[in-house]
Amino acid sequence: LLPDNKTLVSGSKNGELLRWDTTTAAPATRANTTIPGEVMVWRFSRDGSTIVTVESDGRIAERRGENYRDEKTLLQVGSKIWSADKINREILGQGLSHPTTGYTILAGDSPRLAHVSADGNIEVWDWERGGRVGVIMANQLDRRLTPLSFTAKGEKLLLSRLVRGPLRVIREEWDVATGRQTRSWQPETSPQFTHEPLVTLSPDQKRFMAIASSAALVRTDMHTGSETRLELDLRGAVAPGSFSPDSSLLAVPTMNHLVQVVNVDPLSSVATLSGFLTSVHSTAFSANGRRLATGSGGDEAMTLW
Repeated sequence: LLPDNKTLVSGSKNGELLRWDTTTAAPATRANTTIPGEVMVWRFSRDGSTIVTVESDGRIAERRGENYRDEKTLLQVGSKIWSADKINREILGQGLSHPTTGYTILAGDSPRLAHVSADGNIEVWDWERGGRVGVIMANQLDRRLTPLSFTAKGEKLLLSRLVRGPLRVIREEWDVATGRQTRSWQPETSPQFTHEPLVTLSPDQKRFMAIASSAALVRTDMHTGSETRLELDLRGAVAPGSFSPDSSLLAVPTMNHLVQVVNVDPLSSVATLSGFLTSVHSTAFSANGRRLATGSGGDEAMTLW
């Protein structure tokens, strides 16, 4: 949802962009813009005037103008951008048997990208500086590193480290320029994992929210490390969810035809959105936090609440 709180832009599997006027019941307007490559991740600028996309061949591009038709290449990352499925199958050899957090992220307020390279390290690229600005190395005990979010205007990176023997998750903050770890958090409430939890960071950068199991959501305070657990039906969750702009609400989509809306502080369930004919794969709040868009498939591709 764009900052005008009424225009919704969505992408389809064939790369076509659709524009929706949410103040009417009219069908979507085709933007006559198709992104030809395989897009791994994308984001809007804060005013909604441009879209930055990262394609699987390592190309970072910006699209602007009417219906985002004007395109230019910002940077060519030196290695292929790997999908979660490809990393699981070809690098880790474990198969995609569970949902995963994305392996490529864009900073929301700086020209930076973090992604997992073929050797399992995290590389940070800056398209204004024209190249790679940092590398965080995996070690022998790591089963996987996963970038979670940039903080401090892109100067720091939060990551998840899935460690072997016994399998556990450690979350860390790293200074990109110096390559040094600045903070770390080891979850207390879920000491054993069969896979790494889906994790998202609140916009105010005060809390982690993690889907620790199919029946539990865990909130972690970044400053104190304290954890709060909420029992909740999260079966089929395939994404960590979306925060409202003021960080007060979290909406989690599930393949179980439900969306769980949670109050962040105090941690409690606000609503269970149901009645979907198909699974729900994405959620997005409007800029004023009063509307929630949910993405599904077929005739109910977009639903507005």
